[in-house]
Amino acid sequence: MMNRLFLLTAFILVLFSCEKEKVNNDEAIVPTDITAIVIDGFGNKWVGAKNGLFIIKDSVPVLVINSKLNSVINHISLYGSEEIMTATPMGGGLAYINADGITGATNYNTSNTSNAMKSANVLVVNTDVKDRRWYVTDKGIAIFDGSDWYAITNNSKMSEENFTSALPTGIASGGGDTSFIATQGLGVAVYTNNGVDGITCATRYENWGPCPLPAEVNCVYAISGTNQWYGTKTGAYHHPSFDIKSTWNSYDISNGLINDNVLCIIQDKDKNIWLGTEAGVSVYNGTDFTNYTAETAAFLPGNKITAMAVDKDGTIWFGTDKGIGKLTPIAK
Repeated sequence: MMNRLFLLTAFILVLFSCEKEKVNNDEAIVPTDITAIVIDGFGNKWVGAKNGLFIIKDSVPVLVINSKLNSVINHISLYGSEEIMTATPMGGGLAYINADGITGATNYNTSNTSNAMKSANVLVVNTDVKDRRWYVTDKGIAIFDGSDWYAITNNSKMSEENFTSALPTGIASGGGDTSFIATQGLGVAVYTNNGVDGITCATRYENWGPCPLPAEVNCVYAISGTNQWYGTKTGAYHHPSFDIKSTWNSYDISNGLINDNVLCIIQDKDKNIWLGTEAGVSVYNGTDFTNYTAETAAFLPGNKITAMAVDKDGTIWFGTDKGIGKLTPIAK
């Protein structure tokens, strides 16, 4: 049983409840194909979707209008508590925010990153514990350390050609100089600073020896450099180590997982692992799974879970194929 009780009658943001934003055809704009949800230091909830960046205002997702923000958001991530990184097909962005929303934005692409960004098609973004910003494109990785841009050193384990054929699907910082990048075709690329070449691909996690991880990985969630979870089309994989030869635990429907196609993963305040799939969400407490679907849980408007986020009070937000929902913990 999970340690924390949740209020299951949480509200759901659905199409008919969305505030109307005037566009070409006078229709209300709602998030479709949600790619990520983040919560900033002011408590604002931001939703990245294939039709734009949204902020939730009074329980309603409102489209953000800014000339520097592309209308297609592949991914978003927090930079500190008052800036948001965006990944779009036209470059990587940085949006400056306050309690009311966005105050300005900058877009980075092949023309203004000192040749570090080899393609404007930015797929995923993240920041590491040293406050470096990672922009992962279909042709490699560009990093900005606050003053300078540089490209990741290519080697035999991962190169521009690799990313073109095996597109990145997720990124997570494992602390220190370690970052994990999930791909569709080459497993997970693990980047560290080797002290000679700088940050470079140290190894890849893929189906080899004791590592059961398949080549196609949907997402990565790193609790630390020695504690990662991966979502794939064949289930979830837990790796409580950095060494590829160490223990790997796998979970699928035979273990109680609701569906094998795991699309997103988070950890809640009580250290339960939530696994969003194409057919509902599973919660793993270290021993057992508890499963929820739109038919059994009021907090899920749809069954395909593509993004999740945890608020400061423990509230869990869900991005689904039918809208946005939330699960609020009951005060103890």
